[in-house]
Amino acid sequence: MKTTIHHFEASDRLILITYEGTEIVGINYTQGSEIETNLPIDQLLTTYVLKRLNYDTTRSEQLEQIDQLIWQYVEREHLLCEINNKLEQQISEIVQENCESGDVSPYEADKLEEYINKLSELVEQIVINNQ
Repeated sequence: MKTTIHHFEASDRLILITYEGTEIVGINYTQGSEIETNLPIDQLLTTYVLKRLNYDTTRSEQLEQIDQLIWQYVEREHLLCEINNKLEQQISEIVQENCESGDVSPYEADKLEEYINKLSELVEQIVINNQ
């Protein structure tokens, strides 16, 4: 497998692309520092990029697309974290209010926490599916 590193000055990003022949099989990146060539391939990022990459363009255009897709991926991850944090905070406040008033037992509070986790997973799937 052949690995190349491309630098994008505008976004201060180093992108590591692993090829098997001419086919891209792995993508990794870092921002503002050197990247090690022996890093494991970021499978989630690679899958995300390869599903959206337009192969009917020049190699230079593909590299630009990869850079843009990585930004989308990173922004999506930040969005998911924000959504999950807000959900957890809101549900936690509701549980706390109800526990203080005696409306929710400790057992019910544990069940609510399980539901919070499941809800967070569902929201994450919805966001991923809508990308």
